Amino acid sequence: MKKILMIMAVLIMLCPDIYASAKKAEESPAVQVLTSNKNARKLEGGMLKLARPALKKTPMAVVMDDIDMMVMYSISQKADEEEKQFAAQAINVLESYNKVSEIDDPDYRMCIYIDNPVGENFSEIILYISRPDPSIMVFVGNFTIGSLKKVGEISDQRRMERRRAKR
Repeated sequence: MKKILMIMAVLIMLCPDIYASAKKAEESPAVQVLTSNKNARKLEGGMLKLARPALKKTPMAVVMDDIDMMVMYSISQKADEEEKQFAAQAINVLESYNKVSEIDDPDYRMCIYIDNPVGENFSEIILYISRPDPSIMVFVGNFTIGSLKKVGEISDQRRMERRRAKR
């Protein structure tokens, strides 16, 4: 029991430091709009992991549910043709759930970065979200086309449940 209390005390003492690290990482110039997949992978393993508590480790479905209609997308200029095609496919999936808009809304932006394709017809995307400053991107997660569809379905179900509850 004493050990448990000591561990809890240490964790409580560390909490402000963890939050400060997350805030610092979020404000750091390293956590910015990425221009290449190499940078995306490098930051995913480093600074951006510290920035994740800023999202309170919110599941992607909840994040997309909160955002609702207005998100922006961008594709790295360095993406090759195969990566661009995959990006177009990901954007189509998101658009089918009204999750992506080309309207430039500074309050809600989502950037889609393409990781290297694995095998012939399979790849995954890395999503970053920023609200409201588009120069700061917080890592959300890696998703396949299938998991994006799942996120869209969950989000649609939640929207319908909210509508029913209002009646």
